[in-house]
Amino acid sequence: MKIKLNIVLVLFALTLIHCKSSKMDKKYKWLVSVNAPKNFPATLHYGYLGETGIRGKGTLNSGWGKMGTLTGSQEKRVLPKELHLVWISYLENQFYEGHFELDHKKIAEIFEKGFKEDTDKGGIMSHDMFFVLNVAPGGTVAVWLTGIDGFQREVGFYQAKKTEVVWKEYNPHGEQDREKSVKIYTDAISPEIVTQYKENKLSFKKWETYREPFTWSVAIKDNPHMVFLNAYAINGEEYRIDDDSLEINEDSVYGALPQEFRMQWEEPDQVKEAFTAVCVFKESDYATIAAAFKENNHTGSFEIVPYVENNVKKLKLYLITGTKKQEIHLKENKVKRLLYKS
Repeated sequence: MKIKLNIVLVLFALTLIHCKSSKMDKKYKWLVSVNAPKNFPATLHYGYLGETGIRGKGTLNSGWGKMGTLTGSQEKRVLPKELHLVWISYLENQFYEGHFELDHKKIAEIFEKGFKEDTDKGGIMSHDMFFVLNVAPGGTVAVWLTGIDGFQREVGFYQAKKTEVVWKEYNPHGEQDREKSVKIYTDAISPEIVTQYKENKLSFKKWETYREPFTWSVAIKDNPHMVFLNAYAINGEEYRIDDDSLEINEDSVYGALPQEFRMQWEEPDQVKEAFTAVCVFKESDYATIAAAFKENNHTGSFEIVPYVENNVKKLKLYLITGTKKQEIHLKENKVKRLLYKS
């Protein structure tokens, strides 16, 4: 009897291992792109995500967490397990190389779970995604998985090492004077950033700092009917907080702090109109906002308040931490009327 029980347990264990292995080796449709933060231009020398070569020979500087030129196939493929990149950071005039093992389990779980997508046939669960790679000065490398607008999750954060590349191999048909070539790119960088770098006042650790998680929520005052509300975190992640058509309503998020909100809502007195809005606060205010969260056990909430000034609808954004309520000054504050009902 004991022998039979042991055999059953062994078979059960083997079945679990097989199921887990099958899940990890499942094939999906995915593409890959590479980019870099604004004002920190870079160019990819070469790169591979798994066995897929990555294109990125142009200037990379669209913004942290943003996609660049897409590479890949529409065929279903196994998920990558490794990432290899070599690139130049023009601000530093420095090449970096990184060979990283990806968190394959985490990646497979996100693909398996998928995300809700609104289509002509209604809401469906989609499992097709993009790998978004970003490189930053100091050798920082971040990897996100993105589905559609409002769904982007970080799945890797790495540190590359300085390396050297023969300039002729890097730029075989272009300017052979490396200093002249690099200067073309540094001349396009904000003079303030160049000065800070030369005076050693520019921290390359900020992208790591922005990853610190907090518990936060966001809502519009008086709770109008929300069509959608998306939050864009300062570390490049994106969250769909509210989506009427997909029946999404998140009470709170545990993740990096948001820097931008995009939304659409209906007000009770509007029959054929809705309002769309974008509000973005300054990156320089991050430290103050993070400090307020830390004073309140790493928790807080954001309140969006629509108001009218000189017949123009605008927004105010408030941070609430415990009993404290403070206004966050916005660098972008756009509200538009949208006629969307016949």
